Amino acid sequence: MIGVVIHVTDHCSCEWILERVIYNARELGATHILAVDHTQYHSLDYYDHSDEATTFLKYTSLEDIEAAFPGATWVYLEAQQTILDCGGTPVAINDFDHPEEDVIYCTGPDFGPSIATEGRAGASWVYIGCDTLWGQCAAELALFDRLTYG
Repeated sequence: MIGVVIHVTDHCSCEWILERVIYNARELGATHILAVDHTQYHSLDYYDHSDEATTFLKYTSLEDIEAAFPGATWVYLEAQQTILDCGGTPVAINDFDHPEEDVIYCTGPDFGPSIATEGRAGASWVYIGCDTLWGQCAAELALFDRLTYG
């Protein structure tokens, strides 16, 4: 399983944006799309996922996803300028050794806070060398790096 966490917010709840994110993730090797619905009207309740090549699962929080996949290797992605004290040493994406299986790539929501580090000290923290980075782009960059460099 190669999973990607996406955060659906009111500004990106359009179906065509969601479809683009899912398509790109699938083409870059993701098998599972794990969506956190942050929208006011629970937009994902109305989303009809028809791509049989990926498993699409909806959650109400990141913590719910973490609880659903306790054996997975979690890789939290941040922009270099916003990486927080993660309880370890963050690794640059080009120096990161991607896990072979059972991995979940996770970012914070676009225009939202970074991922809280509390309780996540044992995970891998990877940064991408830039000042700002949209979450969905970070996941795609990580999948591309995984596909290209292993």
